[in-house]
Amino acid sequence: MDCEQAKAMVTPYIEGTLTDKECIDFLKHVKKCPNCHEELETYFIVDYALQFLDEEGSDRSFDMQKVLKDDIRWNETRILKTRMIRGITLGGMILSDILLLITAIIKFNPSVAKAITDHISILFHG
Repeated sequence: MDCEQAKAMVTPYIEGTLTDKECIDFLKHVKKCPNCHEELETYFIVDYALQFLDEEGSDRSFDMQKVLKDDIRWNETRILKTRMIRGITLGGMILSDILLLITAIIKFNPSVAKAITDHISILFHG
């Protein structure tokens, strides 16, 4: 990703409309590019301030660097959790398909069933 692409993603990032892949690519770039990080920080501060300008007695932090760091960390964690859940789900689906295939093979070919049970027995009982 180059700076022009990253700068075009600042507003969508703040609005939360980037896909997970776009967000990860954007954050990778922003972490290594001081100019783009500064651009993000500027827009983030303006957006944050406008959201809470009329809010009286707010206990919200105005340590904007910390707020932005927390926002970036939250997005990275959210994306990581989403990817982990997708991976676990995919793994479960693959395991289920394998078990279905083994069940079908065993049902229609008794000699294969015997070979599988013998192999499993050897694995567990030596």
